Amino acid sequence: MIDVVIVNWNSGSRLRACLRSLERNRARSIGKVLVIDNASDDDSVRDALEFSSRSFEFRTIMNASNEGFAAACNKAARVCQSEFILFLNPDCELFGDTVEQLIAGVHQTGSAGYVLFGIPLVDEKGVIARSCARQPSAADFWIKIFGLDRLSAGRIRGHIMTEWPHDDSRDVHHVMGAFYLIRRDVFGELGGFDEQFFVYLEDLDLSRRVLEAGYRIRFLANARAFHEGGGSSKNIKAMRLFYSLRSRMLFGLKHFSAMAAWGLVAGTMIFEPLVRLTFAVGQADREQFRQTARGYWLLWSQLPRLLGSRGHALANPSDALRRSQK
Repeated sequence: MIDVVIVNWNSGSRLRACLRSLERNRARSIGKVLVIDNASDDDSVRDALEFSSRSFEFRTIMNASNEGFAAACNKAARVCQSEFILFLNPDCELFGDTVEQLIAGVHQTGSAGYVLFGIPLVDEKGVIARSCARQPSAADFWIKIFGLDRLSAGRIRGHIMTEWPHDDSRDVHHVMGAFYLIRRDVFGELGGFDEQFFVYLEDLDLSRRVLEAGYRIRFLANARAFHEGGGSSKNIKAMRLFYSLRSRMLFGLKHFSAMAAWGLVAGTMIFEPLVRLTFAVGQADREQFRQTARGYWLLWSQLPRLLGSRGHALANPSDALRRSQK
């Protein structure tokens, strides 16, 4: 059985469409669906509270404030009881056979060492997103800092597996957090998502810890789901930039050597804003320039607090879930 966790924050009609797609699934292998709302102020709250299902147990958890994606996932996971937890973005929709094919793919792996799974995510045109990744090195992030991924038109290989069309099943280092199926016992064993990542890269961090614990990650090409992408963060571009860069630095401070990590912090804070702003000027995009400048202003204003948190919080993944299961 699978329990589904959906973190909602101002997802609009996407949440309703996501829930309806779960209801339409032919497989009766969904035990529980939990929507945990991070203090949304749009109609998606009403949609969550009014939804009911004859196919699975449905529950909502309402946070009084936006606790972040990782913390919300961990809180909902404590209520789960099935063998697997599927962390699903509200801008995803499952097809009628998605769960059925997913379970078949999991069973076909034939090894208990596989604990984390992803599937192809398609857009409205049916194009598969290149969503799997290798575990990044500091050099991979420097490619982004200098904008070489944009300038090379994909000729420089980063950690995202863009060279592979995602049309066959294989072992990978990371699957996209928009559709992230993990064994519940392993999720608890590893302490769940690290809550210092408010949003972004908490999934990449957990995938890294899955591999370091000796487990395996499998991309299953036999099942598919729709993913719009961007979701509610489309409307907060400056905040999205701030949180993505913040998470990158936290990831580096946690997983890289001290020299590589602090070099990454310096590159992100000093060189990258110049590169991004130059791109915006070259494209005569005033809005991009404004949003980029605001995102970096937020980052600089939070830098002392960010760097002051290094140490215990960065060295240890969240143990909230682990404590609750003892």
